[in-house]
Amino acid sequence: MAVLTEDVLNSFKDSKRKEFHTAAVGMSFVEKSHPEHIEAVNNGDWAVLVPQFDNDSDATAVGVIHNETGNRVAYIKRELAGEIWNNVVKNGDLYLAKIQLTGRTEGRENLGMNLRVIRMYHEQEKAPKKSAPVPDTKSLGDS
Repeated sequence: MAVLTEDVLNSFKDSKRKEFHTAAVGMSFVEKSHPEHIEAVNNGDWAVLVPQFDNDSDATAVGVIHNETGNRVAYIKRELAGEIWNNVVKNGDLYLAKIQLTGRTEGRENLGMNLRVIRMYHEQEKAPKKSAPVPDTKSLGDS
């Protein structure tokens, strides 16, 4: 069950893009309640960043939704979440992220997630500019 469909991706194929890197937060919280969500994530998987309207503790929370399963696997840190939330909700932008898992090696139990985020700007049709009316030169006369 992929979150992103070809139609959605195609609607952004010619859009302006911006890329940045960030670390995700809240994986341990998700792992405690839904370990199967985290177990399904692999290096190189894609995620979609989605505003979490049902989050009572943070009105501008943004979830990291694993594209292959549709499960929330982490959150975006609060410092970035407000801007991303506004850009998605108000502007219709799309945020995709390539996942890189960290940690969970021998002697290290904590699991982390780095994201290479791609913001795809929604290109809204611009209203035509109103031009000044062209004066009727016939009515000006020869004064």
